[in-house]
Amino acid sequence: MRALTATALAASFFLSPLFRPAQQREVVLAFRNVDVFDGSRMIRRTSVLVRGGMIRAVGPNVEVPPSAEVIDGEGKTLLPGFFDAHTHLGETQGEQFLKDALDFGVTTELEMWGSRHSLALRKVAGGDTEIADLRLAGIGVTVPKGHPTQMGGSSRRRLRLHQDYV
Repeated sequence: MRALTATALAASFFLSPLFRPAQQREVVLAFRNVDVFDGSRMIRRTSVLVRGGMIRAVGPNVEVPPSAEVIDGEGKTLLPGFFDAHTHLGETQGEQFLKDALDFGVTTELEMWGSRHSLALRKVAGGDTEIADLRLAGIGVTVPKGHPTQMGGSSRRRLRLHQDYV
């Protein structure tokens, strides 16, 4: 019986990799001979390596792995993703709004006030690379009975709802 148990355990150990889900191939992009604007200066005719959706290297001598998709950037400029620091998604079509934002180079939306719908979308946006990331604010700082207090709610309640900033 011990021999049978040991054989079964050994077989499961050696065969288990066959039954695991296949790992997706990591996408690697290399931009060559591209101008890069980093937010404060222009870097001319350089290379940029992107792995796993993140910029990993910038410079004239970036080592490009053979598996990378190489994109000729001659005459083109790469910019950092834009932040839209004052948006109102509303209660309908928020996901489409975030898809549209990303199409226009806005990688992060900072929504003022925020709603239950936005909070639910916030949980999705962080892991979805097809839409812009989303951050939410609570009630704005205002004078007593000033806008937007007529809309109800409180800063403390919104912070408990996991808003990102007030």
